[in-house]
Amino acid sequence: MPLGNGTLGISVLGDVKNDVIYFNNKNLWRGGPSKDRPDYVGGNTVTPDKNGKLPRDYYKEIYDAFKNGDDRKAHILCEKLTGSDNTDEYGAYLCRGVIKVNFSNIFSYKNYRRELDLRNAVCTVSYSAKLWNGKTVEDKRTFFASYPDNCTVMNFTREGGALNFEFVICKNKSLNSEIQYNDTVLTVKSKVQDNGLNCISVTKILTDGVISFAGRKCKISGGTFATFITAEETDYLDEYPVYRKKDFNTEETVNSLKTKVKQLSVKGVKELSETHKTDFSRIFDRVTLSLGGSSEISADKLIRNYGTNIENDRKAEELLYQFGRYLLISSSRETDILPANLQGIWNCTNAPKWSSDYHLNINLQMNYWHAFSGNIAECAIPLIRYIKSLVEPGRVTAEYYTNVKSSENEKNGFLFHTQNTPFGWTCPGWVFDWGWSPAAVPWILHNCYEHFEYTGDKEILKNDVYPMLKETAEYFSRLLVENGDRLVTYPCFSPEHGPRTMGNTYEQALIYQLYEDSINSAKCLGVDENLIDRWKDIQAKLKPYEIGDDGQIKEWYHETTLGSIGEHHHRHMSHLLGLFPCNVMNKEKDPDLIDAAIISMNHRGDKSTGWSMGQKINSWARVGDGNRAHKLITDLFKNGIYLNFYDFHPPFQIDGNFGFTAGVNEMLMQSHCGYVELLPALPFAWQNGEVKGLVARGNFEISEKWENGKLKYAEIFSNLGGDLTLAYFGGNFEATLPDGKVYNSVNNKIVLPTNKGDKITVTL
Repeated sequence: MPLGNGTLGISVLGDVKNDVIYFNNKNLWRGGPSKDRPDYVGGNTVTPDKNGKLPRDYYKEIYDAFKNGDDRKAHILCEKLTGSDNTDEYGAYLCRGVIKVNFSNIFSYKNYRRELDLRNAVCTVSYSAKLWNGKTVEDKRTFFASYPDNCTVMNFTREGGALNFEFVICKNKSLNSEIQYNDTVLTVKSKVQDNGLNCISVTKILTDGVISFAGRKCKISGGTFATFITAEETDYLDEYPVYRKKDFNTEETVNSLKTKVKQLSVKGVKELSETHKTDFSRIFDRVTLSLGGSSEISADKLIRNYGTNIENDRKAEELLYQFGRYLLISSSRETDILPANLQGIWNCTNAPKWSSDYHLNINLQMNYWHAFSGNIAECAIPLIRYIKSLVEPGRVTAEYYTNVKSSENEKNGFLFHTQNTPFGWTCPGWVFDWGWSPAAVPWILHNCYEHFEYTGDKEILKNDVYPMLKETAEYFSRLLVENGDRLVTYPCFSPEHGPRTMGNTYEQALIYQLYEDSINSAKCLGVDENLIDRWKDIQAKLKPYEIGDDGQIKEWYHETTLGSIGEHHHRHMSHLLGLFPCNVMNKEKDPDLIDAAIISMNHRGDKSTGWSMGQKINSWARVGDGNRAHKLITDLFKNGIYLNFYDFHPPFQIDGNFGFTAGVNEMLMQSHCGYVELLPALPFAWQNGEVKGLVARGNFEISEKWENGKLKYAEIFSNLGGDLTLAYFGGNFEATLPDGKVYNSVNNKIVLPTNKGDKITVTL
């Protein structure tokens, strides 16, 4: 069961006699700069090879080879556009620690219950136990991670007998740790062996029993309760090139944390718990979803039995939807240094798959797909903060790989690729076919731009997002070259299959979206009028989409029929990113492209990994096919979700959870076509239901209720004011403004003038 306050995470297994609890700190990583790596350059190749060449020299040769028709030579030279394969430098996200809790005096137990309260973010484990001395006791364990007080809390209670247990702090081979205990305070001072990063943890123990320490063991004897309040801090700082706090002092940090946990202990568990619950539920409660679910069986049985009972199935879908929102609130809060990684913040090993890093060929983007429509926009602030931190090291990559150099006074572009870490690792991966991806930049910047689209926050747009969009738009204007009748980039690879080419649909669509976002931002801010026309000219020459001989969206421009190039049923749908999450094609302006996208999606098929099914749910929702989207939901439950509701992609990846939640939002409300559409992809399986609190572009908060597959009523709250174009294609409808004025739909749409704070009522 995962708990988190954005940075600090807990995973509770909940075994009665021998519990295991994992702890995480999102800022604790190995790799990056260190005393042993004084020449660390983020994996970039910055010294000439045996031929006296840098990657940027080969980049030019690749272009010459393509232009001369020597695709084979270009293909071979692409291997020179890779980064370091030094896995020590690259590093990985670490497990902070593991404790094992031993209740050796329990003989047997019954009435076991392990519960995760999504609304309040509290995990409880409870049971009735028979002790070896014959007594029957009631045990309860409570866990939470508080954002307001920036601490984790574990509380053990027993009624009917003395509370006796022992916990062991397991040795972490990646950390050099010193454990100190003094009366009721446990201090663990750790240093990452690989890079020297410091992590200080201080725990205050409150109990009416007796505490005894011995090495890595702590015993609680007698009493009725034991509470552990932990505060923690690292010296990580997301600031290029050192990535450390300059003024960090271990002993001062220890003393500061000791003072903090002492103050928190004065508040006590009840006050800490109430403050935590109020904070978490304030965000979580913004959205409610009812699909008619009802169940008395446990969550694991909902997964096991999915497809056998309608009410249980709807309950499982409601839970999985809210679980996606819960996980992002728990792993990405507004003051965090870092965003949620491949596993959010929950990791039980020091060698996680893919380093549990930040993957930018869909995974990090998918983590935040639901943040804005799911009414948790502030959770995306760490993403914007992190992408800004990649700009400066990304300029180094742009210089050494594409020969675009920046100076102190002139910022000419930054570049990062498929994978990166909190230590400015912006170089390509060590294998070209998955590691080279300049389009990762415009793709993740679209996530950042959506913050403005949904919230209307011009300050963040002006100070944070638009400068990145502008620099990137100008950077790609330098990279784009003519190839036939379009401007293209080179070399291109469609994640993660097919040939290496001059231009492909994946990159063209994302760059098209980049210019769209840049133009819209400049217009909104009233700046750079001289650039807008030039950007429009470039955008017009990109021509990202072509329809092939089978009526499909071409993934490569020399593609003919479906399957003539690439891997059948590949899990990535890179050529369809313009459908979702971007808005390069939509049903209002490009019905022919939508039809072609459907052909391409059918050819890709449904069976895939969890995150890929998440993408497909969103894509089918975008074309208005709710039944096909729900069929993917069914597949996800049967083949892509663990019994604890985590997305299946061994060991697990959290993006599939987030993709599912985003997909449900897209099925129930869309706003990318210039209007807010109610119930755009409602499946037959969801005949009756209600959702409250979704957010549309323009910062309109949407609530809907439907019966027998038809909209019954909706309420729209205008958070900013401004005109609202509303659409519902299931019948004629009317909208009533606060002043009582009624508007009737014409051709399934209504244009409504709104003021900030207006509530609009919609009925058929």
